[in-house]
Amino acid sequence: MVLDDKLLFWLINLTYSKMKRIAYLAAVLLALVGCKKEPQVQKVSVTGITLNPTALSLPEGGTGTISATVSPSDATNKLVLWSIDNSAVATVSPEGTVKAQEVGTATITAKSDDGGFTATCTVTVKAKVPLTGISIDPTSLTLTEGETGEIIPTFVPANASYKTLSWTSSDPSVATVSDGVVTAIKSGKTTITVTSEDGGFTAKCEVLVKVWQAVDITGITLSPDPLEVRLGETEPAVITAEITPANATNKALLWTSDNESVATVSPDGTVTVVHYGDCIITAKADDGSGVEASCWVHILPPLGSVNMGIRMTREDGTKYNLFWAETNLGASVPKNPGDYFAWGETETKEKYGWSNYKWGNSETGPFSKYDPDSSDEDVNKTVLDPEDDAAHVMLGGKWRMPTDAEWAELVNKCNKKYENSGLKINASGDNGSQGEYYIILPDGGYKSGNKTHEDMCLYWSSSLDTSDPSTARSLVFFNGFNAGTYSTNRSYGCLIRPVYED
Repeated sequence: MVLDDKLLFWLINLTYSKMKRIAYLAAVLLALVGCKKEPQVQKVSVTGITLNPTALSLPEGGTGTISATVSPSDATNKLVLWSIDNSAVATVSPEGTVKAQEVGTATITAKSDDGGFTATCTVTVKAKVPLTGISIDPTSLTLTEGETGEIIPTFVPANASYKTLSWTSSDPSVATVSDGVVTAIKSGKTTITVTSEDGGFTAKCEVLVKVWQAVDITGITLSPDPLEVRLGETEPAVITAEITPANATNKALLWTSDNESVATVSPDGTVTVVHYGDCIITAKADDGSGVEASCWVHILPPLGSVNMGIRMTREDGTKYNLFWAETNLGASVPKNPGDYFAWGETETKEKYGWSNYKWGNSETGPFSKYDPDSSDEDVNKTVLDPEDDAAHVMLGGKWRMPTDAEWAELVNKCNKKYENSGLKINASGDNGSQGEYYIILPDGGYKSGNKTHEDMCLYWSSSLDTSDPSTARSLVFFNGFNAGTYSTNRSYGCLIRPVYED
């Protein structure tokens, strides 16, 4: 098909009009997008302004700084405008730096750009007190490599306005200096010079640095010597060491005990008690000098106890020392009988008998504890547990009631005599103790019902009579009768003499 000229013109014009309209619409859309508003930032207005300091004193030519704080801290516009009412006295910079000009007084005002809040600072300019000289102490200094020393400056006059100093070392490889503190680097000589900013006055210190040499320990003194510690004490025992000379390079000591079964010692000289006896604690210098010192350590019986020379053997074959209390449980003096307890009970009571006995109400049983006929291992025990041992409950630590075997060892190996209403037992020479030690067991009888019986005296052991569980073993004595251990009704109220096992 052949298009004539008019038809072709019409088609071109139509196409051009559509394209023009499309371009126009696109321009409008772009304009709309470009005109999108940014989100508005919420302005935080200033509510006040403060200055620090509010009064400033400067010498002529001196400078100072005033800091302004705008409130609140998140204010949008924190700009501060500074002004002064007497620029002949001082000037102030836009940052708050004050420069003193001449003697007088001026007021500096800080004004917040937002809100116009103001705060003031009074500036007083005083006449300059010129520095007329400086001196230092010492003027010579000897150091060892690695040491430090200090040089102290003195200003003349003492109230000089400007005291700024600069410090230099003529040979920093030998020693350096900072604010008067000299650090020795290597052996040699150097001169430390200090110069005042005001007046340019100088002072010098000659520094000699020596090669470092170790200073060995020449003597050790231990204190206390001897050291006495009682079994059962809770306060730590410490041996202190005084070292000579005081400037020894290596002051470390090696601590040892020659008998760690008696006491051990820690690296700081703290002594830990292990058992009764004596040992020697030695502190030896760790610097290779070979210098050492020793002190005796005596571990004494517990306070309120006597070493009766009783040394027993446990079931596993190990040995232990046994110390006997000087007084009965509940007594304040040796001749006082003290308190009465039923066997396995830890409190005293008015009446003693099966009707109020803790572990059973009949001598024929059954017993809720300490019954060898029971198949329950928590019941068929034959020696008191610590919680049922009145001596342990009341005294704590290693204190407890003696066993039947320990009572037997005491009365069989030691000399004893009934006198002054009590049994006096002297320490056993056979068991290695000194014979001058003794204990007195007062004759306090025993209790049944609410009555005290005086026909014989009974002291509990912690051991049950396994052949008759209604009884427990006790020490029995009276005037004219040789003391020994026997079986006693568990419900009776008897006396207790505590022992300490070590």
